[in-house]
Amino acid sequence: MDRESLFLWDAGRGVFEPLRVGPEGQPAAGIGPALSANSRLIAFFARQPRPTPAGDPDCYPLAVYDRLTGGLEWLPGSISRMGLAGHAGPALSVDGRWLAWANDSACPPGPGVYLYDRQSQRLHRVHPPTESPTVFGGALVALSANGRFLAFVTKDDGVVPEDRNGQFDVFLYDWETGKTVWVSRPVRPEDPPQPSGLQPVPGTDGAWEGGIALSADGRFLAFAAAARLVDRPLKPCAPWPGAEPLPFCHHIYLYDQETGQMELVDANAAGEPGDGAAEGPAISGDGRWVVFATRARNLGPVGATECPSRPVWGRPCDLWLAVWDRTTGRVTILSRGEAGRLAGPSYNPVLSADGRWLAWVSEALEWLAPPPPLPKGRPAAFLYLAELEALLRFQNAP
Repeated sequence: MDRESLFLWDAGRGVFEPLRVGPEGQPAAGIGPALSANSRLIAFFARQPRPTPAGDPDCYPLAVYDRLTGGLEWLPGSISRMGLAGHAGPALSVDGRWLAWANDSACPPGPGVYLYDRQSQRLHRVHPPTESPTVFGGALVALSANGRFLAFVTKDDGVVPEDRNGQFDVFLYDWETGKTVWVSRPVRPEDPPQPSGLQPVPGTDGAWEGGIALSADGRFLAFAAAARLVDRPLKPCAPWPGAEPLPFCHHIYLYDQETGQMELVDANAAGEPGDGAAEGPAISGDGRWVVFATRARNLGPVGATECPSRPVWGRPCDLWLAVWDRTTGRVTILSRGEAGRLAGPSYNPVLSADGRWLAWVSEALEWLAPPPPLPKGRPAAFLYLAELEALLRFQNAP
């Protein structure tokens, strides 16, 4: 096993085991995975196994594994393990028909944002419209449940004629109409250009802040941005310890494509924007709940910030999970575990479609009571799963 080994957890059986694919049951390794709603299909960029011929070892081909039949399907796409897109897996529609991915390398079929229809076996290049060796391609994607809407992040100019800021931006593509909307358009043209959707962090080993997430019907798009996307005062802050401050903090925004309205998510009850960077939003299927990681201290009570010794690439200790309710506009900081205040960062949240279950990564063991002993070589990352409603009740308890 290595850091790219893939695992599958069966909540019903309580079993956590390596993912084995193909007729010979080979251990799978790579980037991803994405899971269909019925858990039958698993899509991932494979380091192993490999198709025949295997091709460039630095290019990870896109595979779909069928858990029912044991079949392994190779799709006409790949990404570089060294690129930004190599940190994010493919997106899969609920029924497994549609797959989307971003490629920022020369790995086949070249840099771009792609949508693949498994039913017709047709590959669609969403960006750029034609093959071009001069473009960056894409970095992140999110797909609506039926595959109609595709959100993506790229730093290429000209995706729409007005976009000439040379920064990472967020776009929303409608497969039925062929229309692409520039979602992260700044509200004040005089502002200095700032990235949206993704921000590589200087001075780290490939770390980045950002993220995008779509509601099931594609109406609501949640994303992180350091650009000013609402017409109100925003303060500067550093995206990472030791990094230069940006003109504006990274904030979480929610775009409603039905109304065209943009809403600032990480704001407190007084309407004040979060005073620390936010990243990694996840959204429930109906768009009601948005969960994200934040370093802000003015959104609610926060916990301990002292961590054991950390490597250079480690995430900041003062990184808490926050939950926003669109119906009330209220933000709740999840900064207390069963064993007390959390002494470690929590990040990378994922929400189930109904908003009931929340999974996340944390370097804090205080989520459990009693907390298990610290492993050697801290920090270590742990994967948690809990009912969102239970977590919210716990945070609001006296």
